[in-house]
Amino acid sequence: MGKFCLANYVFTLVLWYFLTGCSTPPDNLTNINGVWIETFPPENQDENRYTADNRIFKTGREFHYRYFYISPQGDTLLFKNIQSQTPEFQSYHWAWDFVRPDSADDQTIDMLSIKIGEGRDPYVLNDPEFNQTVQEVRLYNPAKKELGGYASATLIENSKNVWMQAPNMKLFRILSLNPYPFISAPYKKGHTWQWKVEVGQSNGDRRWKAWGGAVSNNMKYRISGQETVRVPWGEALCHIVDAEAESGLGRTHLKAAFNEEFGFLRLDYTNIDGSKLILELTDIRQ
Repeated sequence: MGKFCLANYVFTLVLWYFLTGCSTPPDNLTNINGVWIETFPPENQDENRYTADNRIFKTGREFHYRYFYISPQGDTLLFKNIQSQTPEFQSYHWAWDFVRPDSADDQTIDMLSIKIGEGRDPYVLNDPEFNQTVQEVRLYNPAKKELGGYASATLIENSKNVWMQAPNMKLFRILSLNPYPFISAPYKKGHTWQWKVEVGQSNGDRRWKAWGGAVSNNMKYRISGQETVRVPWGEALCHIVDAEAESGLGRTHLKAAFNEEFGFLRLDYTNIDGSKLILELTDIRQ
């Protein structure tokens, strides 16, 4: 397990336990609080069974994204690691600061990757019934050197929907109050759906919003149409998902461009403090 993935692992387990209360499945899929999840007969104990039939997020595939943070004042910024005062998880995730792109150094993060893991580790170690695909999220500096350990997150891909956790480390914790990247079939203009999740206070930060306890984040999604999005290898037709999240802390927004072959090509977040965080896919590696 990566150096800093334990607390992200615990966060995801809490999220997984929140996904309870099943409806009747149409085939091998069960709807759990608004997300369709695969089910398998007891004799199928393949550790990779929740990932084996993925069409986009296949085992070993790695998705690279660049990001842009735009402050409430309109400044485009990156962030850099600074020294943690203590080794604890929370101190590590607070140990960063904004930096202008022209002042970037070898501790500045300008890229991240999401690699699809094999099997169900580390989550199955605590819960034998864990039923999602595992992501490994890594951060890189401008020289493409990995900084720090990886963090674990999860996703779900099947014929009914694609749902995923956003990166949840350092600056990216701001996204915990935003709608999750999520698209639900049918992929047609006007289709709507909803989902909700509890967000704990460990995701708070005085640089955007701090709070006590957990808040309920209620999300509404709508496919607003299609757009052609430029990618490094050409152009790709995307379904555009507009989503809004509302909690006692305020509202956030996500405009997501989803391609049925390559996944989420662009994630345009409007955050709880009015800032923006934009992720753009730059490469897919096998």
